[in-house]
Amino acid sequence: MIRACMILGGDIDSSTEFIKDEINKTKFIVGVDSGTDVLRRINILPDVLIGDLDSISADTLLWIDENEVEKHVFKPEKDFTDFHLSMKYVGEKGVTDISILGAFGNREDHFYGNLITALDFSKNMKVILKSENRNCGFLYGENHLDVKIGEIWSFFPFGEELPVISLNGFKYKLAEKTLDYSNPLGVSNISKENTITVTVHNRAPVLYFRYLGKKL
Repeated sequence: MIRACMILGGDIDSSTEFIKDEINKTKFIVGVDSGTDVLRRINILPDVLIGDLDSISADTLLWIDENEVEKHVFKPEKDFTDFHLSMKYVGEKGVTDISILGAFGNREDHFYGNLITALDFSKNMKVILKSENRNCGFLYGENHLDVKIGEIWSFFPFGEELPVISLNGFKYKLAEKTLDYSNPLGVSNISKENTITVTVHNRAPVLYFRYLGKKL
């Protein structure tokens, strides 16, 4: 298993300690355009810089060049986002597990675009969008997850095919229920055990949000 950490250019509502901890869990660090500014502030060199470099600071770019970090530079006018191109790169490198920091940002359209990219690559690798207080990603099949009691979880359909799911270890259990767009059945559930089970009975992805340390 090859684990990586990718830093995007969106606002990172997380402490320096959290960012360093996430990076230390991985073998490979990717700075995506201005996300690399965050790495320079905490003095951690990425293994690679990827993007069209339209938002990275001049000081950070100089720091990258002085340290001879590998760069993959694209034109600003392109058909894919920097995030998509970066995910394609790590997939070709054999990464199987990746944490994405800076994906939530402060623009809903950018976040939605990031979700679409995460979905595309989650079929072949474990992709989690992370901040200090929340995680987000996609689930398939049967998942046994270690959690803290009292966490808030929400589950949604995302795509044309509607997921059929079962939930165990939650306040509100579900047994082979279809999540659809007419009723947010999966919103604001609460973990009641230290191990929860989320089972997706068909091939549809389930979008989840996990709020860490927050209780209703």
